[in-house]
Amino acid sequence: MSLLPPPVTASLSRRLFRDSFTEGNITVHTGPQPRVTFNIVSPTAFNFTMDRHKKLPVPPQRAGSVSGFAVGTQYWTYGVTLAGLNSKLTAGIACTFAELALQAKLGVEWGLTGLALMLTGTWQNDSSEVAASVGLDAQGVMMKLE
Repeated sequence: MSLLPPPVTASLSRRLFRDSFTEGNITVHTGPQPRVTFNIVSPTAFNFTMDRHKKLPVPPQRAGSVSGFAVGTQYWTYGVTLAGLNSKLTAGIACTFAELALQAKLGVEWGLTGLALMLTGTWQNDSSEVAASVGLDAQGVMMKLE
């Protein structure tokens, strides 16, 4: 019987530019299915409220936007995973709506096994979280509720 070391995952993240929040990530995973992943994540904040252009000395007290979808962050993600026959290119977009504590994500993966799409929605507060995902690839449809 041979003793194999346990799987280990190591990650490194770094902001790529001084004038933007674009971040590069490298993840290395060892074990029975080793892989190396490179990702670039580019967040952009948005604010569509009516008072975003007003220059007031004191921030006003407000309840938020009418819809709840006016303030948040949009993320673009691009990456590559090197994992032998499971290697793939990935791209995705996510929007986090700060007032609703809601995140919606759309992801696309393209690898040797074909094209895969994933749509995910997540809501969370301090004590609970609900997530729903629908995935589509060459092997079928996957639905997940957490």
